[in-house]
Amino acid sequence: MAETVHVMLLAPSGPLSEFDVPASCLVSAVKDIVAQKHNVPAMCQKLLGGADVLEDDNRLLDYCEPGEAEMTLLLITSLEEAFKCLSSPTAETRTQAIRNIAGCKIADYDAVIEALCKHSPRISTVYTTGALEENEALMKAIVKCATKGDSRAVKSVKEHMTNCRNALTGKCVCLEALCRLSESDDLDVIRCVQQKSHFAFRGNHNKEAKVIALDAISKVCRERLVEILLPYLADTSPEIKQKVISFLMSGIMKLQHLSKAAAGQVMMQVALQDDGRDSREAAAPQPLNLLRMREQVNQAISKCLVDKHSGLRVAALQALGQNCRDKEAVAQVITLLSDREADVRLAAVNALARMAPRNNKAVVLALIGCLQNQCSPVGDAALQVLRHMGQAGDKEALKAMDKLRLE
Repeated sequence: MAETVHVMLLAPSGPLSEFDVPASCLVSAVKDIVAQKHNVPAMCQKLLGGADVLEDDNRLLDYCEPGEAEMTLLLITSLEEAFKCLSSPTAETRTQAIRNIAGCKIADYDAVIEALCKHSPRISTVYTTGALEENEALMKAIVKCATKGDSRAVKSVKEHMTNCRNALTGKCVCLEALCRLSESDDLDVIRCVQQKSHFAFRGNHNKEAKVIALDAISKVCRERLVEILLPYLADTSPEIKQKVISFLMSGIMKLQHLSKAAAGQVMMQVALQDDGRDSREAAAPQPLNLLRMREQVNQAISKCLVDKHSGLRVAALQALGQNCRDKEAVAQVITLLSDREADVRLAAVNALARMAPRNNKAVVLALIGCLQNQCSPVGDAALQVLRHMGQAGDKEALKAMDKLRLE
């Protein structure tokens, strides 16, 4: 009797691999090898040797012809066993089945989504560790298997999130899944995300939950992003306020991009009209009121310039530098050139480099005041800004640089 068996593994599409195994090994061990080589979970494998379906508890040798030392096996990916395990009384078994389903590459994703969505209500709303793991596995599986905007998947996640009651971790996982599945500006999803995000800002919920909630809002909202996010700047945590500022700024940038795209469509429409062609399909969307939004954001962020936390002051300065040209904001930034924290002063210099109006004597004098410590990063940055302003033709900066050279 041969000590080893040479296995030639096939798939319906053609050869996969070849490997040797001990003749006495169990079929379950062969499946483990196949799982490692081809990323098909053992639970989802059917191995066929001729007309036989190999059973896990049998030896491979039991299926070999007498005296033969090689065997050809056909691998069929099947979710039948995994679907059965979804009804197991053990959470650990159900969780593993869900992970195996998500790990398989199959053609019929409709059946998978249907099975996963049906399983959602069965997960315990009494959140033990096992239930939390099962919930997380289910949400990841639905996101992986469903296409974006799949109405069944979105509905299932929304219902499951409602059933999570007050389980913080469970709601956060569902919220992330909902955002990945939803199309932008889906009003029903936006309302759901708004409603479910509020739980993270009640009481003393941890910061991670709040960040997940903010991230969810930023992903599903577009035109209403500013309106929805601004109230969260009232949070007591400076770290959360910084996150809000970051999401606000990224939202404004997206809106600017959309506005440019809309303008391009308007130009195309005009060109089509001039050309005498039907322009109905080229009709541009309603223009976004970016100016009003930017003003709202800048006013809210400006209030953070006087916050006692230096990190928040820095975040506010960085945001204003990108998005603001308001005279009052410029005056506020100038005052922060005298801040007690060096990183705040440096952020103020960099903000002025972007937002200061041309030929502004007050800005130039404030920057010159920073040159008293030229060996410091703040002084070096101020000098670079003045040089750049002068090269750009700023008259006040040129006068100041000439005076400095004479001195």
